[in-house]
Amino acid sequence: GAFRRRIVDTKTYPNQGIRLSVRNAVFVGLGYGLSVGLVLELIPGQAGLGLILGLILGLLAGLWYGGLDVIQHYSLRFVLTITRYTPWNYSHFLDYAVERIFLRKVGGGYIFIHRLLMDHFAAEEA
Repeated sequence: GAFRRRIVDTKTYPNQGIRLSVRNAVFVGLGYGLSVGLVLELIPGQAGLGLILGLILGLLAGLWYGGLDVIQHYSLRFVLTITRYTPWNYSHFLDYAVERIFLRKVGGGYIFIHRLLMDHFAAEEA
């Protein structure tokens, strides 16, 4: 139960979830990789096997515990940016919308101030 996935209920700053995923991927990947690598290197006659298997299993564990989420997140942001659908620094864009009173910042998220504006954007076709 030490490496359980848990969802952050309340976000206090933008990209908090993806930053936690990066942290989880790094710590779990290093933990698994080092522990497997050290244990296998202690077996006599297995020179280099621990290093290779530790690296592979550490990478796989890091991908499983948040690494794939990070890759998907930044891939989507990259595609949306190069196709000019969104700016790269999306939180700066949303803060700009808050300054112009289109949105209101609530914790680490944003909501529309006016119901009619939200309904207008929801009704638009993609």
